[in-house]
Amino acid sequence: MVRGGRRPLATAVMTLCFHLAAAGAAAAQGEDPGSFLISLSQRAIAELSDQTIGEAERQERFRGLLETNFDMQAIGRFVLGVYARGAAPSEQAAFLATFKEVLAQRFLPYFRDDRGEAFTVDEVKPDPANPRLSLVISNITLADGNQLPVGWRIHRGEDGFKIIDVVAEGVSLAITFRSEYTSVLKRSSGDLPGLTAELRTKLASGSFTPERD
Repeated sequence: MVRGGRRPLATAVMTLCFHLAAAGAAAAQGEDPGSFLISLSQRAIAELSDQTIGEAERQERFRGLLETNFDMQAIGRFVLGVYARGAAPSEQAAFLATFKEVLAQRFLPYFRDDRGEAFTVDEVKPDPANPRLSLVISNITLADGNQLPVGWRIHRGEDGFKIIDVVAEGVSLAITFRSEYTSVLKRSSGDLPGLTAELRTKLASGSFTPERD
């Protein structure tokens, strides 16, 4: 069964880190991935904590920002693992659309209020696991003063920088989803439509909404 609700501490940390990056790349492409992330973190807070907009508009902005700045096609293929190869294009498209809704329900609530987090970039270097990618080491200072080091794996394509993973407390966001979803697919003999249907059922019941302090 696909889980919802309470998450381990490491995943809760990634929840916070994930939302700091969702912003419009077209207006925020810097000369390097570090500048890109700084600009994105600032714009994300401004756009999604806007108290003058309704929830439907906030959700629409989040979806657009997610699509613009994260390589959702690559992330979707990765989280499905070997099961992506055996699925029909229509099944993959349906899963990806639903996966985006899962991300919106899980992470968007953190934007309703600007809680004063500060974001800084400490280092930009080639990703040791893949030199074609950049690894940005950043630090998030929470409103209570605690420090959270976060790594971002980023590539640059023809349309600018794209984030493909976030790593906090040694835990990868992409790998977390991959482990969860491929375990479901393994038990169901690779039934991707079944996984998508299960995710939609949980979305309808609000199962992915995070518990807030």
